[in-house]
Amino acid sequence: MKRNTHSQKRFYHSTYQQKPQGFSVIEFLVASLLSMIVLVAVGSGYYAARKVNDVAGGRLNIQQDIRNTANMIVRDSRMAGSFGCFNLNNSSGTITQTTPASAATNPALSLRFSSGSNTFEEGVKSVAQANFGTTGISDFTPNSEAIIFQYGVGSPTVSNLTTDSVSINTDSDTSELSNGSPIIVSSCDVLDQVYAGTTSTTSGTATFSGLTLSSSQKLAEVMVLRYVVNLYVVGTPNGGEQGLYRFQLQPNGSWTDPQLLIGGINSMNVLYGYVNGCPTIDSSVASSTQEETFSFFSSLQPTDRSRPLASIRLQLNGNTIDAREKVNASASAGQVFIYNINANIRGGNLCADRSISQ
Repeated sequence: MKRNTHSQKRFYHSTYQQKPQGFSVIEFLVASLLSMIVLVAVGSGYYAARKVNDVAGGRLNIQQDIRNTANMIVRDSRMAGSFGCFNLNNSSGTITQTTPASAATNPALSLRFSSGSNTFEEGVKSVAQANFGTTGISDFTPNSEAIIFQYGVGSPTVSNLTTDSVSINTDSDTSELSNGSPIIVSSCDVLDQVYAGTTSTTSGTATFSGLTLSSSQKLAEVMVLRYVVNLYVVGTPNGGEQGLYRFQLQPNGSWTDPQLLIGGINSMNVLYGYVNGCPTIDSSVASSTQEETFSFFSSLQPTDRSRPLASIRLQLNGNTIDAREKVNASASAGQVFIYNINANIRGGNLCADRSISQ
């Protein structure tokens, strides 16, 4: 009995004391191959997702630039020719202007509006590509005509007015209405464009002296405005990127550095629209006509106050632009369609209010 028991114990001992065995070489290679396949699949998916995100980001950036630029141009267009209650586009009032001696050597200071007996110039100007040097902007190569908007901003309270001075409340910002800067003094029927002369400030009042103002200015209506000139042109600054740029006229008559609005723009066509088919303008049109039409021209047309410039239309790059990836400026993110930028001129469409006048 004892021998059988001992034999049985040896049997169990030999069964559970076997040496453990590891992975074979083949199993290791198979596991490594599967791991590599998984890593490649994950990496490819991440790269593809990143690529899609970069392309979408590049297209979004250019679309945002286009939207911001359109907003700027539309705002400038609506303001063009407006100087308080005096509007160049439909006013029959008096326009006077003085030109400083420095205007002879600084073309930027000569960007004047003018009025004649039969011709009229609105708040929108155009400078041909070949004549771009007359703007006084240097170190810039234009690839299109330049379009210029001019208007007045600001409305400090006027406390005193004479033919050679005007006093305003300094509670508002008047820093850009000094140091010989061009300003507008206007009431509803009279507009004087002058250069701020001697400036003195006492008891919260700033007085500009040495001016030449019309005796027809009315104190109850008069406003003192900062003269604003914004210029848009396609081109390339020295050492810069080609695109659509904006320049602003500074109070001292010089231009700001070019502001890039949309990169990659190489052409800009500007069309100028004038209203037709309006009974208040065209005597041959019946008063029952419901809608006016617009004729567009590639250049500003000689006009008078009965038919001023009504709208402008800008076509950039033939309405398409090649977007660039957000992280790789040399890689294309596809073509982005650019809609025409259409902007109306305030007071330009004299036919718009015919239902009120009839």
